[in-house]
Amino acid sequence: MSGVVSSRKRVAALVSSQRLAIVPRHDRGRRITVRSSAVHVNLGTSQVLLDGCELPRPAPAAYFVFQKPVGCITTRGTDQSKRHTRPSVMDVLRCDERNAPLLEADAKPVGRLDCDSEGLLFFSNDGDFTKAVLRPEFRVPKTYLVVVSGRRLPKFIDRIAEADLLRLRQGVRLGNSKDIGKAEEADIVKTHEVLKFKDWGWNAGKEECLSMTLCEGKFREVRRMIKEIGLRVVRLRRVAIGGVEDPLLPFGLCRQLSEEEQRGLLQTIGGRLSHDEIRSMHWR
Repeated sequence: MSGVVSSRKRVAALVSSQRLAIVPRHDRGRRITVRSSAVHVNLGTSQVLLDGCELPRPAPAAYFVFQKPVGCITTRGTDQSKRHTRPSVMDVLRCDERNAPLLEADAKPVGRLDCDSEGLLFFSNDGDFTKAVLRPEFRVPKTYLVVVSGRRLPKFIDRIAEADLLRLRQGVRLGNSKDIGKAEEADIVKTHEVLKFKDWGWNAGKEECLSMTLCEGKFREVRRMIKEIGLRVVRLRRVAIGGVEDPLLPFGLCRQLSEEEQRGLLQTIGGRLSHDEIRSMHWR
């Protein structure tokens, strides 16, 4: 029902006040009062009424992947709270007419990448899709390339030891918080392994590159984990989300997810969803 009304909280309020009703299109004289926000409505065969008036149908579900450049923030508006105004991802999207389908679908960012990070970011107008990608219990893997440098000796890298990689895999406490950052995978990357990322490189004498895969999304988690092993992040790029990758997608441009990619994502999380949750999702 939340696909018809703006939010689940709003739906619950309308249901409790009995302001919502369903009218089957084959039986216009029958009106069924909605008494649970968990009701599934087939908009092809039924109308949804609010205070007796038909609600407009929601826009078709749309799913996009965007290659975020460095220097913009993941928000729908422009950040004017800092001394220097920073553009948002929406500002970047509006700069190229090829992004028009995303803008017309009123798709929103699924998760975040901080201003200094780059790489893949999903956009969608489907709340179920957003929930499935972001909720930690669904464990959708996200893979990052991270160029790191020594923190104490910035001119010469403190070489990453296997013990450092093991700490990242086992989990490290993030600063003074109780949060634990854990990588499902953490490995040193060789130059020949990232040739498909044509604009990706690092100073081999001063820096090293890691590949890290995480299944949660704590605030600046990768950067905080790297700091805990005594190094600093020089460059950070998300290169895959749940098996979706596109090294050739130019920065500042988006494309729609293919049906195969959508099926792959559903397969990734399907074992962690109930039958009712899977049945209710638009993107199956």
